[in-house]
Amino acid sequence: MHLPIKRSGTDYVIAGVLGGLADYLNWNSNLLRVFWLIFSLTAFPGILAYLVLWLLMKKPEVKVYRKSDPTPHQRTGH
Repeated sequence: MHLPIKRSGTDYVIAGVLGGLADYLNWNSNLLRVFWLIFSLTAFPGILAYLVLWLLMKKPEVKVYRKSDPTPHQRTGH
């Protein structure tokens, strides 16, 4: 079972969970991180919820280049 939310491949501190959640909700990721930290330090089980979200969210799409692939500079010809 996966959520329709992807972890962020660019906006991350640990695993991209909060960056992906912020992107999905159209929120500022740093503000979400501050809220998450406050909730984690209180009675809210933030760390456990983070791990559950990490397991349920899809992995970010990352393009892997092989050495034989042309670099972006070579593809554009500039």
